[in-house]
Amino acid sequence: AVEDTTAVANMIFDYLSNLLGGDFVQSGLDKLLNEAAMKCPHSPSYSQNFPGLKYDELILSEKSEDSYGFLIAIIAVIAVFVVVVAVIFSATRWASRRRHNRWVNTLNTRQKLELERMQTGENEREKDLDSRMSSLIRSKEVPLLFRLFIPIVIIG
Repeated sequence: AVEDTTAVANMIFDYLSNLLGGDFVQSGLDKLLNEAAMKCPHSPSYSQNFPGLKYDELILSEKSEDSYGFLIAIIAVIAVFVVVVAVIFSATRWASRRRHNRWVNTLNTRQKLELERMQTGENEREKDLDSRMSSLIRSKEVPLLFRLFIPIVIIG
């Protein structure tokens, strides 16, 4: 299984590197570099009213059917994975709600009122905390790099 996963990952990286390393991206970078000197005020070839260079239309080589098939296969695998995760999530949530409703139905009226009072108190405490605190991403005390990087570290 590890070897298959590694092979698929390598195929994906090869596919993406072919897309990024192709003529389209290279041509765009070449155009930017050719025009850079004429747009830079520190260059001797600077022109304040530089309209831009005119280029011939780029003729892209046609991709083989294998690359499109591989892309479709990747999309299909990701779509199936998302559907499976959604079904598992929905089934778990449904079972949890059903179990909770069964439990609530076993309580008498006094216990239900006590449960409601406890939930109301907890909701009020949460609202109080939410009003006095800000999230990590909005915090002024934590540097931006850490605010963006910490969630990635936690998830990873």
